[in-house]
Amino acid sequence: MLTPDEGTIWAKINDSPNPEWAVVFLNDDAIYIGQIKEWTFIPDNQDQDFLLGKARRADEDLSVKYEVSGRGVYLNTRDVRRIEFLKPEETDD
Repeated sequence: MLTPDEGTIWAKINDSPNPEWAVVFLNDDAIYIGQIKEWTFIPDNQDQDFLLGKARRADEDLSVKYEVSGRGVYLNTRDVRRIEFLKPEETDD
């Protein structure tokens, strides 16, 4: 039988440095691939901010359209439809 956990999934997947790459699908149909580098967890907020580092904009088949310069892409979970994680060897980096 499953028992509820008081912690959140968002906090658990980001609690330590993670070498996995995230594919972030946004509500406006934009797709980014990168690593979650910085993130917030404020229990009273429904939405959380995060920085997707080493970010690349991708098309529907996950082909890279362009690399994002600078620190990455600042996102908020309210704009995210879903996030999928890739093993490090599945990326070009």
